[in-house]
Amino acid sequence: MYPCSLSLTRSTIVLKSAKVVNFSFSSGCILFFAIMSSLLADCRICAYNIKDVYSLLLIINKKYMSKIFVIPDIHLKPWMFEKASEILSKNQYDAIVLLGDLVDDWGKGQNIALYKETFDVAIDFVKEHPETYWCYGNHDVSYLWYAMETGFSFLARDTVVDGIENLRKVMKPGHVEYIHRFDKTLFCHGGLTESFVIQHFGYGEQDMDSMISKINSLRKEDLWKDNSPLWARPQGGAMRLYDKDYLQVVGHTPVISAIQEGNLLSLDNFSTYRDGNPYGDQRFVFVDTLEKTWQFA
Repeated sequence: MYPCSLSLTRSTIVLKSAKVVNFSFSSGCILFFAIMSSLLADCRICAYNIKDVYSLLLIINKKYMSKIFVIPDIHLKPWMFEKASEILSKNQYDAIVLLGDLVDDWGKGQNIALYKETFDVAIDFVKEHPETYWCYGNHDVSYLWYAMETGFSFLARDTVVDGIENLRKVMKPGHVEYIHRFDKTLFCHGGLTESFVIQHFGYGEQDMDSMISKINSLRKEDLWKDNSPLWARPQGGAMRLYDKDYLQVVGHTPVISAIQEGNLLSLDNFSTYRDGNPYGDQRFVFVDTLEKTWQFA
């Protein structure tokens, strides 16, 4: 038996004793506890036994994801889900994040069949990959709020509203929001800006999870604004981001390729020109939410 104590850090659980075990959440809880059990068969870890610590880790692991596969703006390209599934079948990952804007594209407003197909394929994708999270985009909520904007299709409105409702039904509770946080990484459609936070929460320091929870409960009158997480375009320093300690992963603003500017990672590289030709290189990425790094898939 080893005298020991338990220390929790952002990325590891460190057993302070004659032997030290570092645990990366992406390597799996089962492996960790198999090793821990063999080392510490009869000892108590602080006030916890092995079963208690395992239960604690399951709670913590909801926010500690590590390897996230990101699907940027879809804009009526259901084939993106098929391409994503191909990549995911050959790689390990902890979760998937959709950055929003499943609907609307140049000249496609009357193609109702394509709107329906996009949602049908998205629903099948989520059923196959239940650890999928969705960040609403401005094009998505424009149909829920009946808010006119570029690309809005009156003909497709009922199809989109029904599609969103059906997609939400197959997603887990809490997986459809404006902003998702994993570790020190934020995911949203446009970006969390300093001016938006000041307008709604003042100048004081904010608890990130509490603030995100409140933002996710806001309505049209708060979010249909240029500096909101739905609409912000902070690329090139046009808007100051909130909290530089967090990496922010966003879509919304078309880019030729995935590009990082400071703590902003822009990924809307599947958008097209008006004639339908690709604007970006159409490459997916994985994001390490613990290390705040990324790589092409």
